[in-house]
Order: sequence, then structure tokens, then C-alpha cells
Amino acid sequence: MRAIVAGAIVAVMGLAIFASATSHAVADDARDAGTAAGAREKEARRLGAMFVRRWRPESGGAGKVQTVRADETGTNVDGSAFLWHFEGRHLVARPAGKPGDGDSILSIRFTKDARAYRLTLEHGNRQVVFRRLGDDGRPLAHLDPASAEYEPIPPPSAPRAAGAPPPPRVGAWS
Repeated sequence: MRAIVAGAIVAVMGLAIFASATSHAVADDARDAGTAAGAREKEARRLGAMFVRRWRPESGGAGKVQTVRADETGTNVDGSAFLWHFEGRHLVARPAGKPGDGDSILSIRFTKDARAYRLTLEHGNRQVVFRRLGDDGRPLAHLDPASAEYEPIPPPSAPRAAGAPPPPRVGAWS
């Protein structure tokens, strides 16, 4: 009988140790996921701060201005209104007044001095460059040749599993 009780105690202790180790592993995974989400949010805030400006297309936009406001609204060069936010390094935009299923997810890269940005459109087949405008309405020159380089492309993130919730957004549309 003592052997059965001792065996049961050893089994319970083994399960407790296993449960404790599993709990620590889950907590570590949650912390790592929180760190990744926090990094995405931080990057989205950084890019959003650089995006809030007045911009002019580099080609074909003589006299036309795109305005991006901090309240996540903007006006395109054609006068149409849009809503925007960043999800990690991707710009998510849609025409104002349209339902959420009209979102466009765009690849955007800023120069190191944030005086220009490049959108990649049409599945990578077209790129559009916008130059930041100064108070006088003229495009700002780059600080030096090195600052005119575009930020490096970060490694791709893992694809989201089907049915998984989207990554956290910075800001919200009303």
C-alpha cells in the first residue's frame, strides 16, 4: 500500500513540475508575442509621424499637393479624401466614406531624412515618389546624399494564419 501511495505522490509531483514548465513556456511565448506586437506598434507610430505632412508627386504633379493629417485623414492630389493608418510597415488607406472592405494595403518606404517616400503599387509594377513640401510650398532638398537613400527593406514577417486576428493597429477610424 505504501508503494502505491509513494508512486501516486511521485506521479503528482511529476505532473506539477510538467505543468509548471508548460506554464513558463506559455508565458515566455506570450511575452515574445507581446514584444513583436509592441515592435509593430512602435514602427507604425514612427512611420505615421513621418507621413503627416504635405507632399507633392515627383512626376506629373505640378502644383498638386497631397495633405496627410495627424487625425488619420488626408486629401489626395485630385482633391479626394482618404483615411489612413499603419499596420507595422504597411500603409493601409481607403477613400473616406467607404466601408472597411475597400482598404488598400500599400508598401511604403521613406528616405532616411523623411523628405520623400515611395509607394509600390500594382503588385510591384509601379512606383510613385512623393516629395515633402516646405512652408513655402516647394519640395525640400535632401540634407545630404546619404540621407536621400531609402530605408532598408526589413525582412518579411510570417504570414498570418487563416482565421487569425489581424495585427494590432495604431489609431482607429470612426
